[in-house]
Amino acid sequence: MRTPLDLAAEAGLKQFSDLITAILNANFRDSITGGEEPGVAIADAVHAAPEDLLEGFESGTIITATEEKSGFDIGLIFKTQDITRMADLMLAGDGESKDELDNDSKDSAIEIANMYLGAVSAAAATQMDKKLGFKVDNASKFISVAALPADSYITFDFAANIKGSPIQFRQYMDENFSSLLETQDSSVPMDFFGDAPAEPAAAASGGGGARQALPTGNANLDMLMDIDIPVSVCMGSAKLFLKDILGLGPGNIIELDQNADELIELTVNEKLIARGEVVIVDGYFGFRIKEIISRAERIKKLKD
Repeated sequence: MRTPLDLAAEAGLKQFSDLITAILNANFRDSITGGEEPGVAIADAVHAAPEDLLEGFESGTIITATEEKSGFDIGLIFKTQDITRMADLMLAGDGESKDELDNDSKDSAIEIANMYLGAVSAAAATQMDKKLGFKVDNASKFISVAALPADSYITFDFAANIKGSPIQFRQYMDENFSSLLETQDSSVPMDFFGDAPAEPAAAASGGGGARQALPTGNANLDMLMDIDIPVSVCMGSAKLFLKDILGLGPGNIIELDQNADELIELTVNEKLIARGEVVIVDGYFGFRIKEIISRAERIKKLKD
């Protein structure tokens, strides 16, 4: 049974809902709609039993994730045609929709969730002083009720406009997830991801409920500037037997699997983003970027 959720009485959830709405707008605008405002807005917020979680999204695509410290499950539910269209747009395609979730669409859907939940973690730490961490588990077309671990869920139904087409999607969270959000400060700055509120998108068919004004505009990344991210340069790799490793000494040479004339790779947080060459700068090694990989290639790397 789906029963309305009173966000006004839940300070932590209200702040969290404002925060994730702003992040969804920024992420979709930057990675899917090519700068067009998607107008993401909450259409409905309810408590739902597991058997009601997929109501309105039967045979849709569910992206499952876990809050790592608590183990509470969280995720996103889309109509398959909507998420495959978004995945195609993310790969710089024309927005082709599909009735089935193929491997490329699955990888892209997981990447969409990873980018979104990663931004949620960073924003929650800065804006709510809450340390949350998420691990995306899978994207699939069907999940049985028996596979859902929680007895009750909180769901937010969102409406958006993706390149002229209205869509709806749902975020669900273990009912106990709200315990992680308890806070005395329920305010979220309106310039969190932009400068001024914008009108919410028109509801897609089947939606309902009031919409809230959204913070939109150019992304304000000031809150992320002090976050440390590991940057590595990989010149190649090799596999050796343990007996050979134990026998290594000064003067030994290890042959790598990379040709000398090939570009080397730059990774950020273990994700390949660029290729280039090693240079010497004032007596130190440096890296000169020769090419930035395309979003499509980065998605493909997820399968390697």
